[in-house]
Amino acid sequence: MAEPAESAEPSTRQKIVRQFRDIRNSASHLRPDDVDVQQALREEAGEMRADASFILQCGKEIQTLLSTTSAGYSELSEEPDLSRGNVFDIFEAVRRCANDMASLTAESDQNWHWGPASDQIVRAMRRVEDLLREILGEDEVPESSLPTTQPSRGPHVQSVTDETGTRGHPEVSDLPETIVAGNLTAELQRLGQQLLEQQHKHGNRLNHEVAATLHELGQVGRDAGDLPEAKQHLEESLRMKRSLHGDRDHPDIAATLHELGIVSLVAGDLPEAKQHLEESLRMNRSLHGDRDHPDIAATLHELGTVSEAAGDLLEAKQHVEESLRMKRSLHGDRDHPGIAATLHALGIVSLAARDLPEAKQHLEESLRMTRSLHGDRDHPDIAAALHALGGVAGDLPEAKQYLEESLRMNRSLHGDRDHPGIAATLHNLGTVSEAAGDLPEAKQHLEESLRMNRSLHGNPAGDLPEAKQHLEESLRMKRSLHGDRDHPDIAATLNALGTVSEAAGDLPEAKQHLEESLRMKRSLHGDRDHPDIAATLNALGTVSEAAGDLPEAKQHLEESLRMKRSLHGDRDHPDIAATLHALGRVSLAAGDLPEAKQYLEESFRMNRSLHGDRDHPDIAATLHELGTVSEAAGDLPEAKQHLEESLRMKCSLHGDRDHPDIAATLHELGIVSLAAGDLPEAKQHLEESLRMERSLQGDRHHGIAATLHTLGCVGRAAGDFPGPEEKQHLEESLRMTRSLHGDRDHPDIAATLHALGRVSLAAGDLPEAKQYLEESLRMNRSLHGDRDHPDIAATLNALGTVSEAAGDLLEAKQHLEESLRMKRSLHADRDHPGIAATLHELGRVSLAAGDLPEAKQHLEESLRINRSLHGVFANEALHADRDHPGIAATLYELGRVSLAAGDLPEAKQHLEESLRINRSLHGVFANEALHADRDHPGIAATLYELGRVSLAAGDLPEAKQHLEESLRINRSLHGDRDHPGIAATLHELGRMSLAAGDLPELSSCLDQDDPGQTQ
Repeated sequence: MAEPAESAEPSTRQKIVRQFRDIRNSASHLRPDDVDVQQALREEAGEMRADASFILQCGKEIQTLLSTTSAGYSELSEEPDLSRGNVFDIFEAVRRCANDMASLTAESDQNWHWGPASDQIVRAMRRVEDLLREILGEDEVPESSLPTTQPSRGPHVQSVTDETGTRGHPEVSDLPETIVAGNLTAELQRLGQQLLEQQHKHGNRLNHEVAATLHELGQVGRDAGDLPEAKQHLEESLRMKRSLHGDRDHPDIAATLHELGIVSLVAGDLPEAKQHLEESLRMNRSLHGDRDHPDIAATLHELGTVSEAAGDLLEAKQHVEESLRMKRSLHGDRDHPGIAATLHALGIVSLAARDLPEAKQHLEESLRMTRSLHGDRDHPDIAAALHALGGVAGDLPEAKQYLEESLRMNRSLHGDRDHPGIAATLHNLGTVSEAAGDLPEAKQHLEESLRMNRSLHGNPAGDLPEAKQHLEESLRMKRSLHGDRDHPDIAATLNALGTVSEAAGDLPEAKQHLEESLRMKRSLHGDRDHPDIAATLNALGTVSEAAGDLPEAKQHLEESLRMKRSLHGDRDHPDIAATLHALGRVSLAAGDLPEAKQYLEESFRMNRSLHGDRDHPDIAATLHELGTVSEAAGDLPEAKQHLEESLRMKCSLHGDRDHPDIAATLHELGIVSLAAGDLPEAKQHLEESLRMERSLQGDRHHGIAATLHTLGCVGRAAGDFPGPEEKQHLEESLRMTRSLHGDRDHPDIAATLHALGRVSLAAGDLPEAKQYLEESLRMNRSLHGDRDHPDIAATLNALGTVSEAAGDLLEAKQHLEESLRMKRSLHADRDHPGIAATLHELGRVSLAAGDLPEAKQHLEESLRINRSLHGVFANEALHADRDHPGIAATLYELGRVSLAAGDLPEAKQHLEESLRINRSLHGVFANEALHADRDHPGIAATLYELGRVSLAAGDLPEAKQHLEESLRINRSLHGDRDHPGIAATLHELGRMSLAAGDLPELSSCLDQDDPGQTQ
């Protein structure tokens, strides 16, 4: 937890801290284990008397300093009596008390303990002087004989100061008071001068004073951020102390090992940190036996921090809980800064383990205790606890409340000065505001945090190019500091660079950075499972998915999932749920709908278990993806149900404010309505999504480009000539995407070129369609190289359709067969909707070429795959085929093949089944009440073909009924505009009238018909 901010009289406070440290270092006489106590007292009495005199002087100096300030005493304070027992016992009690006071003043403003503690120390030293006089047989020592400086003496015992922070968390400052007061440079100069004087005095001889000063220089150097120099001073201190004390365990050695462990921890060398701290712990346990001791508790605390940083959360929890137990044993029921600090650390460990209820419990208890210690005064420790609680709050309003209170307090403590704690809290407030959908407020907080970090570190993080620039500079700097060694900081920056590159659409660079980060983390952590490795594997899986390499994406994500399950056991955990969600997305992209549904439902179950009945962003996100899976499976009512629940939840979370997640679900609902043929509803959802995205993102954003893209497909879905508006949407999407990605080839540009090609095809502009599609194909091949890829296969399919429409059946077959080969390579032996679609198109080409057996073979194989995909789903019991547009379309084409082959009964059977499915899909939707069939192009086309079959069979009344209904639907869809479907139906009605001998009706039909048009 944080160090106190300097309020009034910084020089006085600093002097008091120094006096307590001097007392702690001088009260170093330990009860011997192997000799008689009285004999040891007689041997050390002279040295003890000098130390007692010095401690007495320090105690009185503290009392004098306190008399110049209004703080320092409280009638409520009850310090324990330090003057009980023999001389060794009193020295140990005084050392522990001084250690607590030094730790207390380095952690907090609870300076009302100082006065009572200094009184007890003075009283205890007077008792020591009395006892020593009896041993030495001397009269009372006059005060005038007290030394004015610390005498040269025996060992300077440097106790391990009780830990003051949660290291590794930038929002929590753990700097000592000298830094807070701005006197760090002065302290370094003072210690440097002191070291020179001592070295001049003692020459090259080993000396306790020199070792103690080197130790202090190491501590201050660490706090100043000069880790190499701090390490050098501490290692020299350690070498000197080991020479002085030989092979014996000693508190001074243990204290310096503890400090070296902290320096290694801050430098990111976790194995070395653990080695030093474990040696310090072993030594302190050897010195103090089974007794609880502050130094043991402090080292356990730091070992817990090391284990947390190494990802061993179980070991971290074990160390920190043992530290907490020991501190509670030492301090009893009293609130104490050390206990509060360890509760805070336990909260951070629980947060890392994503045990949010336990994290919240520890942090709230730490906050209560810190407030009890500091009263109503603002204090850095309280601000730090509030900040941490903002990360575990159950909902966004509560998180915002904690963070705003932390921000207010930090600003009260630090005034107008920029401060890392303020910048960190502003950053988190920005994140909370963004999650709540309040983007203007989010921007304000994040920009202020950015400005402050720039002021503090010169390390800004702006838009993607700027972010990349600063991360690359950070990487260069870290590599300069750490050389060729693998280091956690370098791995973290590589990971961040990978994320930025992915967001910028540079997937090869993203992959390169993440793979280097992964290699480094595996080098650091060995064969052990580790959260950082699992996180980078997850990120690599996302990049591979975006690059279309689905097998590699699945491999990375499955390894991440295995590792997370190993780390968290059988417990439900948000990280596991997130990776299950990502695997569901990959399975969906690969067309494995049952597996996608299985992953997403497990993610959904886990999030529900974690969050209960409360609305939560993760639950809403998984419902969104489940809706997408149901749409792909053709279960449009279920898709609509999932997406509407996702939309409801997101609106509940974000209120009336526009939010990107709401816009995304509206977009997907538009796609479902489009697939269901409800074009007005589709357009309504998509236009609302577009409005929201423009409100949030301005006029230039990839989400806006995506929605414009989908809006451009509405006209084509209607079976209509795409109007100017549809093409305009796609062209605007293309312009925006090119503006976002510059001259680089990009999957989004290729996708919009593909869509424009299909719109041009629907409009009958075959040269333009071919131009767009060939440019899309070139771009995808540039992006994906020689690898088979779903986007390349899709564009080859579309090019085959263009060639078929242009009458180049040979070229059409060539494109479609290459598309089919690629899809089968991608999906192996599994049935897949893409394979079924290309077989369907190949059947159409064979029909156009007059190769009816081949056409029938392709179409029957397409029908079998679609029935396999949509008849049995996600391990459900076998049931009749679920109605699906793909099945209806292929039955329609099979009906046309049978008609061409003269098998009228089979043709009628296929077409009637196609009509029944289309009416099922477009007549009743999403649990709505039964109503008349919604007019739909697929229904009109099938009625047209049924009319032709009836005409060929000589059933003129039935032919007329089918054709007139087809004509009515087409006119309902296309209004007064000329349309090929209307012309073709009028043509067939004319033929029917001719067959019936109804010449006036024939004339009427021919007047409206444009000969040569086909349905």
